[in-house]
Amino acid sequence: MKPISRTSLRASLAGLSLAGVMAAAPGVAQAEDLTLWSHVVHKQVVEGERGGAEVNLGMQFTEATGDSLTWSTIAFDQMQDKILREINLPRSEANIVFILNTWAAPNVLAKLAPLDAFMAADPIADMEDLAPAMVDAYTDGEGVKGIPIRHNPQLLHYNRAIFEAQGIDGEPATIEEFMADAKAATFKREDGAQVYGFAFETNQAEDLVVLIRAYGGEVLTKDLDIRVNEPEAVAAISALRDLFEAGALPANLAILKPADLQNLMSQGLIAMGIFGDNYYDRFADPEQSQVAGDTWFAPVPASEGNDMADYASSAGFWSMAIPKNSDEAAREDAYRFIAFLAAPDNQLTLALNNNSPVRASIYSNPEYADGVPYSDVVQKVLPIAAPPFPAFPGSKDAEGIFLEQAVSAITGQKDVQQAMDDAASGIERVLKREGLR
Repeated sequence: MKPISRTSLRASLAGLSLAGVMAAAPGVAQAEDLTLWSHVVHKQVVEGERGGAEVNLGMQFTEATGDSLTWSTIAFDQMQDKILREINLPRSEANIVFILNTWAAPNVLAKLAPLDAFMAADPIADMEDLAPAMVDAYTDGEGVKGIPIRHNPQLLHYNRAIFEAQGIDGEPATIEEFMADAKAATFKREDGAQVYGFAFETNQAEDLVVLIRAYGGEVLTKDLDIRVNEPEAVAAISALRDLFEAGALPANLAILKPADLQNLMSQGLIAMGIFGDNYYDRFADPEQSQVAGDTWFAPVPASEGNDMADYASSAGFWSMAIPKNSDEAAREDAYRFIAFLAAPDNQLTLALNNNSPVRASIYSNPEYADGVPYSDVVQKVLPIAAPPFPAFPGSKDAEGIFLEQAVSAITGQKDVQQAMDDAASGIERVLKREGLR
């Protein structure tokens, strides 16, 4: 992101932020001390501690309402256990919790307070601008349970220097072109290093799901409809097997970790990879990358026969929610803070505080977009950036079954259709085990 004038930005944003919360909080009679359970990054972007604009929205909210904010930050590897345990206690000390989409199973949503009554009395401005798939992921039969606050959509990152050297003319327009480009971009450098056209993560389903969606398919829908063995998913896995047999994927693909893939891209040893949008900043940083200036980004293109979308993506994202077992007297104030952060002007401030915005309009706002080169691409994929796997008890087991079968098919150990049929059968067993069939 380009440097921002902190003084002018604070002056221009403070009035909007304070006006919004004062309009939302007429006649507040008693101030509350709101306790928030989150990761430290959430606190930092709210309080302007991660660079960028450095605007403290938390202080603005407190000054306008009298409500104080107490942050309890938790290491990521402990967050799920601590927060889910907290919302299952008879009484929670947390008024607001930050929930990752992969945790938002029905049994977890059932422990969160519906926000619809608050939203009817105090609507969030331009709610339709929030990524619809992200809101939907936190909605159950009782209503909306969480408001998205931060996300990380998956984009195609590619090496323009490799493309040019191998005679590839620009980013692929379809997934079929993508597969052809992966073969064309596979070669051995003059120094003897092998360059692969593509590589992707196999210990999480996200990359594979994006590619299956590019062909118009899905692994498992939000309604738990198994589609992993349908023709679209089979076509995607078959295309990847063809790349593996052609040598366009690394032979050790099955054991590559995320850090390995990032290193391969940074060293110019893969021409294409699927990464979060802001990974571009790492690949463009000469202190972290040997290919700074060569990498660029694009949406993952859809198949010529995909009538549903021009692009494919997935996203991990965080939402703010109110536990049902929290202090009932403080819930209106807790919602007021959630609505405050979700307001369009404050979403812009969060973005300028180096948060990844969940409002599509932010990506076309020059104050943000002029410093973020991938903003227009993210704006294209944001409406379709759904979670790769639905959240439900046993979802990690189902994901593991899919990955095991997909990798065995891609690496030639198993027939593709048979592997996908076995994946479907395995996922069905998990659903039955969890009482979802």
